[in-house]
Parts: sequence; structure tokens; C-alpha cells
Amino acid sequence: MDDIRVRLERDGFALDKEGRISWSNPPVLVRDLSTLSDASVITIELERIRRDLTTDPHGAIGAAKQLIEATAKTALDELKIEVDKNAALPALISTVQKALKLDAGSAPDGPDGSKAVKKILRGR
Repeated sequence: MDDIRVRLERDGFALDKEGRISWSNPPVLVRDLSTLSDASVITIELERIRRDLTTDPHGAIGAAKQLIEATAKTALDELKIEVDKNAALPALISTVQKALKLDAGSAPDGPDGSKAVKKILRGR
């Protein structure tokens, strides 16, 4: 157990006497968002993740999904692209990827002529 404890501590975790693992110092989740016109929804979800990370992992996972959605909507707002407020997450992600030319259809073949970049962007 001492070996495990040392390895966990080296990676920023603590192991208590009951064998529970926790953060020694939770990670900083907020970065500089000052260039965005309205980063409030992103900041709210980051705070929810930080708050729930050690006490409610399921809540943190839900907040991570909400963070992805908030980030996609914020990106579309910044790009001045209107989006349906009730759009499903996959549609939001697809719209953002196309707008940023990060979708498989916008990607050129790789430098070696292969289609590897397109496969990566498709997630396959």
C-alpha cells in the first residue's frame, strides 16, 4: 500500500486509510476566456465540474457534457452563426466543426496522399 500511496501522491492524489483516492490539489479548470463576448455558461459548467469532481463524479460527467454543449454554442455565437436553441449535441458539434473547417469534408488528404486525417476527424 505504501508503494501505491507514493505513486498516487506523485501524481497529485491522496489515499486515505479506508482506501479512498482523492485529489491533493484539484486541477485548475478555468483558463483565460476574456476574449469571448460571453463566457458565463462555460465558466458555470467549469465550476460545476470542479465542485463535483471529488464528491459527485456522476455530476461532474454530466457537467462535462454540458460544458461541451456550452462551448459549441459559444463558438457558434462568436462566429455569428445562428443555431437552434434546442439542437442536439451531435448537430452542434457538427456545425462547429464545419464552421471551423475541422470536419472530414474540409480536410485535405494527408501529405503522403493518404486519407488518415479524414479518418481521424470522422472518429474512425
